[in-house]
Amino acid sequence: MLPRVLVVDDDLELLDMLQMTLSEHGFEVFTAYDAKSALEACILHAPGVVLLDIGLPYRDGFSIMKEWRSLGLEVPIVLHTAYNTLDVRERASTSGALDLVFKPSLPSVLATKLQFALAATTQSPV
Repeated sequence: MLPRVLVVDDDLELLDMLQMTLSEHGFEVFTAYDAKSALEACILHAPGVVLLDIGLPYRDGFSIMKEWRSLGLEVPIVLHTAYNTLDVRERASTSGALDLVFKPSLPSVLATKLQFALAATTQSPV
């Protein structure tokens, strides 16, 4: 069974490209373009990890994470953004996300980050 990833981004061209390239890197990929469709996809598909854009319209990725945690959705999240600022870095470091990746990024880098996020959450204590 392939590892499941939910990719959330409002840039539909990027979303299509990420779906194709992450599939080529061995993931079963589901996509969503806003907060509502992301929550629905997360519940429906139970991904092992989420690649979540911070700069979504109407609601940012940080507020989406907060909502999901309040609902008991503990899926690991890798944040994805073009905003390489000190504020974003600080918020990401305290948000509970497992990683932060800046756009543009190589598909192989994203795949590696997602694999690390999956491994970090599936390892059992010794």
